[in-house]
Amino acid sequence: MSRSLALLLIPTTFVTLFGFSNCGTYEPSLLAITDLSSQTCTAQTRQKIAVDFSLSICEDISNFECERRIFRPGISSGQSKEVECFSIGRKSDVCVDVAENRFDTEAARQGSDPQSFEEGGEYNHEEIQCWNTQIQWQSISLIQAEANTLSEALSSAIERCNARGAQ
Repeated sequence: MSRSLALLLIPTTFVTLFGFSNCGTYEPSLLAITDLSSQTCTAQTRQKIAVDFSLSICEDISNFECERRIFRPGISSGQSKEVECFSIGRKSDVCVDVAENRFDTEAARQGSDPQSFEEGGEYNHEEIQCWNTQIQWQSISLIQAEANTLSEALSSAIERCNARGAQ
């Protein structure tokens, strides 16, 4: 029994010697809890992910990718990737890489509300998202947008990128 007690005391010693930072690193010191506040983490994170939001990064369509997720009963589930071209504002023939993921929702029909299978319902809709591939932190895009159409999602992602760069 005294052996169990000794093992329980060891982790307590480590907790007091090493403060855990919510920013994702261990700090080998006795930091006050205020030093680990979200403001500190936010400032550290902003410094780490400082990115040049130049106009070329935001306006170059090749810096963007999109994904279309289709949820529909009876559709052949699977994935594909293609290039889709369309017009956005004054730009014509804008082409972007689009990953398409298809999900057959027929299995959810049993026990579900029939309205959820009507067009636009929970089990019969599309989700479209676009993001900038150059402005990332730890493989996560910092510029993303979702919309009902591919052109709207891409336009919104470009606008968000330009707005971020203006800050």
